[in-house]
Amino acid sequence: MLHDKSLYLVSTTKKGWRASREDCQKRKADLVVINSREELAFVSRLMGSSWIGLSDREKEGTHKWVDGTPMTSSWRHVKPRDDGGARDCVVVGEDGWSEEPCNRLHHWICEKSVDLDHLEAERNKEGSVMPTEEEEEAPSITEFHSSTHVLPVGQTARYTCHAGGTPEPTVEWLHNGRPLERDGTDDQSEAWVERGFLFVRGGRYGVNMVCCMASNSAGTANHSAELLVFDACDLTLDPNTANGDLSLSEDNRKVTLVEGPVVSGSPRQI
Repeated sequence: MLHDKSLYLVSTTKKGWRASREDCQKRKADLVVINSREELAFVSRLMGSSWIGLSDREKEGTHKWVDGTPMTSSWRHVKPRDDGGARDCVVVGEDGWSEEPCNRLHHWICEKSVDLDHLEAERNKEGSVMPTEEEEEAPSITEFHSSTHVLPVGQTARYTCHAGGTPEPTVEWLHNGRPLERDGTDDQSEAWVERGFLFVRGGRYGVNMVCCMASNSAGTANHSAELLVFDACDLTLDPNTANGDLSLSEDNRKVTLVEGPVVSGSPRQI
């Protein structure tokens, strides 16, 4: 999934911290380095209890990122563990950050910077010769459509995405940060791609993140959307709310219609 000029990949298996980092490096990436509150909020939603690129393996109590920078900002807080330094590697989840034994198995999140500035520099070089047969054009999402943005448990939503650009961009689907293989489907999947369409099955309550990513030699483009999955037994939807702003309750069982400017009271439950 693309976010603020970085590409994030979430594992589908679990490994120890060192093996997780090696997997990222094989992909010409590294374990994620979190640099802001916004990035922390984004990463925390990708996958619970995942390895990040932070540890105090070199010196107990001194946490460093995999790029060599220290953890200095006050908003970054790691829950300490007093067990003789056996917990040196850091996982991130919805409840914050905590130290774990580095050989414990967790999902992991890789981060890879996407830098397109060098392409512009090459184009602007005085006297440089660029190919004339076909002028490159970075991708753009020309169409993104979903059959619904709220879904009862057990039902299926369908997404369509088209992109333009030169050369013709490749379109890839991501579900909750995980890339999906084309035409890779089975009866147990929560999301799969078939004939270019993305299908998402509402398997459990909560928010699903869907992303269409287009890429070619000139750049990348993406469009993301949220899918709210709810318990149909507790909720009846009015078709007139299809284009309204909806929010999901904390227990993931109620969808609320957020109406225009509210003077008093609270949002109306559907």
